[in-house]
Amino acid sequence: MLARRICFSPLASLLPSPFRSFSSFSTSDITSIRLYRILLRMVNTKLNDSFPLQQPLTPAQYGNASLVSLEGNKKHHGESKSDEIYKLFCTWQDENPFIDTWYSIVADVPYDKQRDDDDDDDDGTYSLWASKLELKMAIRKAFDKSRYLLIDNPKTKSFTLSLQRLAMDAIHNISQQYCMQKRSSVSIDTERGVRVVATSKCIGTTSVGGLENTIKYRFSYRMRVENLVQSSNTVQLLGRTWIIQDISPTTGKPMGDAQHVHAPNNGVVGHLPVLQPGQVFEYMSGCDLFTKHGTMKGSFHMAIVDGSTRSAIVGDPIDVFGEQNPIVFEMPVHEFALEADDTDG
Repeated sequence: MLARRICFSPLASLLPSPFRSFSSFSTSDITSIRLYRILLRMVNTKLNDSFPLQQPLTPAQYGNASLVSLEGNKKHHGESKSDEIYKLFCTWQDENPFIDTWYSIVADVPYDKQRDDDDDDDDGTYSLWASKLELKMAIRKAFDKSRYLLIDNPKTKSFTLSLQRLAMDAIHNISQQYCMQKRSSVSIDTERGVRVVATSKCIGTTSVGGLENTIKYRFSYRMRVENLVQSSNTVQLLGRTWIIQDISPTTGKPMGDAQHVHAPNNGVVGHLPVLQPGQVFEYMSGCDLFTKHGTMKGSFHMAIVDGSTRSAIVGDPIDVFGEQNPIVFEMPVHEFALEADDTDG
C-alpha cells in the first residue's frame, strides 16, 4: 500500500536510499516514477526559463485568429497558473475520454469544455505564457493529486495505465514545445508593454506553375501579440511589414532577393484588433520559400488608442486613421527560423 500511495508523488524522488533502489516497488510504480523524473528533466534541460506553451501548428489553423482576455478569465474562474496549464493540456487531449476525470482530480473542479469554448472564443490558436518553475510545480501537483485516483479506485490497474499514457503524452508535448522554441522569436517593447512571440512550421510543398522538379516549401507562422497586464495602454494592431529571406542550403547565407510585405494599414488576416492590458491576439498566416531554410522578421504597425476603441475588420472605419496626431509606433518582430526539415517531436 505504501508503494501505491507514493507512486505518483513528487516525494518519490526524495525517498531514502533503500526505496530509491526501487526494490519495494512494482513494475508499474517504477514506470510512474520514471515518467515523472523524465518530465522534470525535460523541462529543466529542454525549455527556456520562460516561454509560451503553444498548440502545435497545423494546416487546419491557417487563417485562424482569436482575441483572448487571459487575466480576466483567470480571475473569473478563480484559477491558479497550474490550473491554466492543466486546462491547456486538456485542449491538446480533447478526444481522450479519461481527460475529464483527470482534470477534476488535479484542479479540484469538473472540466467544463463548453464554458471554456464560450469564454475564450478560441479557434485552436490559444497559448499560455509560463516559466520553468510554474510548469514544474504543475507537474508535481498533477502527479501528487493523481495518486488519489489509485488509492480510492478499485480499478487501479486501469487508472494507472491511463495516467501513465497521459504522462507519456505530456512528454511528447514538451518535446513539441522544444521544437517550436527553436523556430520562435520573442520581442518585447517594455516602454509600451507589448510582447510578440513568432513561431513557424513547414506544412508541405507546392509546385511552381506546374513545372516539374520545381517546388516551393510552404510555411505557416503564428503570431502571438500580447498587451501585458502591467501595461497602462490600450493598443490597436493596424498592419505589418515583413522581410522573408531564402537561405542557401550549401553556404548558409541569404540567397536571392528577399520578399517584402509592407501593409501598414491593412491589419492581419482581415483583423485590426484592439488589445486592452492583459489581452492576447493570436493569428496564423503563411509564406512560401524556394529553399528548405529561411528567415522572417519585420514589425507590427500599432497605435495607442482610447480604451473605448473597438476592434475592427478590414473595411471598417478606423478612428486612429482620422486623428491629426495619432500615437503610432512600430513593434519589432525579431528574426525567426523557417525550417522545412525540422519536426515537432
